Amino acid sequence: MNGFYTSVEVLGDNVLVRYVDGDKRNSYEEEFYPTLFFPTKKQTKFKTLNGEPVDKIKPGNITECRKERGKWKKKYNIELHGLSDWNIQYIGKEFDDCQYDFSKIKVMNIDIETGSENGFPNVNEVREEVISITLKDNITNKFVVLGCGSYSNTREDVYYIHCNDERSLLSKFLDVYKAIDPDVITGWNVRFFDIPYLVRRIDKILGNGVSKKLSHWNFIKEKNVVMNSRDNITYKILGVSILDYIELYKKYTYSNQESYRLQHIADVELGEGKLSYEEYGNLHNLYKENYQKFIDYNIKDVELVDKLDSKLNLLELIMTLAYRAGCNYEDVYGQTRFWDYLIYNHLRKQNIVVPSKDERERKKDKEFEGAYVKNPATGMHDWIVSFDLASLYPHLIMQYNISPETFLNTKDDVNIDELVQGNFKITKKKNSCMAANGYYFSTGKKGFLPQLMENMYDERDLAKRKMLDLQRTGGNSEEISQLDTLQMAMKIALNSAYGAMGNQYFRYFDIRLSEAITKSGQLSIRWIERKLNEYLNGILKTKNEDYIVASDTDSVYLTMGSFVENCLGEVSDKDRVINFLDRVSANEIQQYINESFQELFQYMGSYQQKMSMKREVIAEKGIWTAKKRYVLNVWDNEGVRYTSPKIKIMGIEAVRSSTPQACRSKILELMEVIMEGTEGDVIDYIADFRDEWSDLPVENISFPRSVNNLDKYHHSVYGYIKGTPIQVRGSLLYNRLLDENNLSSKYERIQNGEKIKFTYLKEPNSLHDNVIAYVNTLPKEFGLNKYIDYDLQFEKSYIDPIKTVLDVIGWKHEKTSSLEGFFG
Repeated sequence: MNGFYTSVEVLGDNVLVRYVDGDKRNSYEEEFYPTLFFPTKKQTKFKTLNGEPVDKIKPGNITECRKERGKWKKKYNIELHGLSDWNIQYIGKEFDDCQYDFSKIKVMNIDIETGSENGFPNVNEVREEVISITLKDNITNKFVVLGCGSYSNTREDVYYIHCNDERSLLSKFLDVYKAIDPDVITGWNVRFFDIPYLVRRIDKILGNGVSKKLSHWNFIKEKNVVMNSRDNITYKILGVSILDYIELYKKYTYSNQESYRLQHIADVELGEGKLSYEEYGNLHNLYKENYQKFIDYNIKDVELVDKLDSKLNLLELIMTLAYRAGCNYEDVYGQTRFWDYLIYNHLRKQNIVVPSKDERERKKDKEFEGAYVKNPATGMHDWIVSFDLASLYPHLIMQYNISPETFLNTKDDVNIDELVQGNFKITKKKNSCMAANGYYFSTGKKGFLPQLMENMYDERDLAKRKMLDLQRTGGNSEEISQLDTLQMAMKIALNSAYGAMGNQYFRYFDIRLSEAITKSGQLSIRWIERKLNEYLNGILKTKNEDYIVASDTDSVYLTMGSFVENCLGEVSDKDRVINFLDRVSANEIQQYINESFQELFQYMGSYQQKMSMKREVIAEKGIWTAKKRYVLNVWDNEGVRYTSPKIKIMGIEAVRSSTPQACRSKILELMEVIMEGTEGDVIDYIADFRDEWSDLPVENISFPRSVNNLDKYHHSVYGYIKGTPIQVRGSLLYNRLLDENNLSSKYERIQNGEKIKFTYLKEPNSLHDNVIAYVNTLPKEFGLNKYIDYDLQFEKSYIDPIKTVLDVIGWKHEKTSSLEGFFG
């Protein structure tokens, strides 16, 4: 079929298809007759993964296919081959390798506001009126706002619809919605709030079942989803994908934020926030007292999500992945489902049929070994050079030809330590190679997993090179953006492959394959650690010195201070040292690394040599406090030279979202002082910050945390039970104070899964406890601000984290008086 699909769903025995063909948008419904496969002795063009012949069978419609599978299982104890996700079968048949145009996919960005006469809105009860709705579609690029008040519109891109009451507002919203007929709905927390609230409120006000008009196919299904330890009502709107931007942000930006409220994320990503209504106390007061600003606030929320996607491009990223796998947009969220569909379509084109999910036992009866992380040499080290293995797990799959159909189920009893030393005698078997867990894989042909990895890696590499060339030459910005989205999509797909393989619910799950990857990863990084130590010991004429400060999964960190001194002597010119280390790393060390991995390839008899390790950072100093916890002052990162060093922190509290906002930048600045200054400079810096601390607002010094299990720790008489975690205790006390002070309509209650802040209190106090939590702002009505324990907060949030660094280098955080000074 020409064009590209935007949604293919199954309802009963029919497929419901929405698609775009040129400038035309179409939809149709038809009965589908899927294809299944049964074992046969005759030769056909269809084969199983193991090369056994199968022939196709078309039992009839979807219901008849389900019955046929059950009949074969019961009568012959045979699982019919073939994908039972019927819509994916249909997409592969009718829309194979379709070319999509993002600009023609209708995306509706929506935000609703409700009243709060009876407290904050609750999706289960939907007692509060919907008082305004703002939406924007990407085709017209216009905002449509529906409200019941008088709004003076001054913007050409805003169309305001005045409504007489909520009934009129919801009815007119459905008219606007039908006219737009979106393929995708997005917004901030729309899946768990805006959409379910709208669905339930429409049915409550306009009549039961009216909300079905939100579906192109007049079908909506309610589903309960447990997330953040609480039940959430969601709705499947047939024909429309709900791509909640908060979920996209959490999944694909790989950043951990202290809060995922739109206000905070917009500030972090865009440097701007929502409209402030602080002077009105709460949003409901704003609605009552300044309707103009209230509507502007509603528009701003939609605008912020729009700006976030303009920067992050996450919607197109999802769609790129979906069309690559041949699935609906929402299917991309699950990495096992995404890879299942990707593999299905890859094999389908080779007339290889997929096994039934129930065909073999996939029980995860034990945990398998993960990556190798070395116990670091704690303390400060001079001149650190790090080397990284590129896309380690995908390349290991390629190197050892790890794939379900190449797995031979023969095993040698290997010892990883002997392999690392090159002392284990490997049994070389014809047309096979051994992974580091002792299992053998066929080398007679390339497995489908290595082939997919290689295709994606090559495609990403090509897209990145084209993108960089266009950036250097000032090329078309739209093409640059598309290439960036493509390379990022390939990166996400590659990185998610191992996660899918380790999931027991994956069609191709096999713990032996997962462990073959991780153990082989251990071998690669430990092998190069040994070889680099041999290299440096040989040059420096030392014996058994360990020059690898740390090693973690795919990276090694070399301490090169002795090497620099040996080769250059005493040098004060940092540029000279950096240039020297850059040159040595790019030439001698890089060549030695390449030769060492070639040696590993030959020793293991692998399918192909795919280990690629490149120099990452050159740092003047590095401090390690524990595994995965270090600080570097970096002068050069992958060939990018800095005029002044940049601090790179891993695992230290400055980069943790659980560290108070005021401390993060100050910890980072202190690391610069440690790297560049003296112990005295550090003591002075801490003393100056301590003087500033007591003047900071409580919101800046409180600990951010997630809170869960509020019901578990709640006690009807005492408020909380013994052993309650401090953030939960503070949250339960906060909710109690809201009730006692009749503030539930002004401030939101803390719920499971909420990102909160908590702070210590001095005792005695009016709360009779030493902690209080809150969501955004500590309510002044509680009267607790005067009890904030600034001294304890400073010790726990600032001194304790920096002491982990200072202790390993033997520095103090404050001046200490000596006995000699005391006695004069």
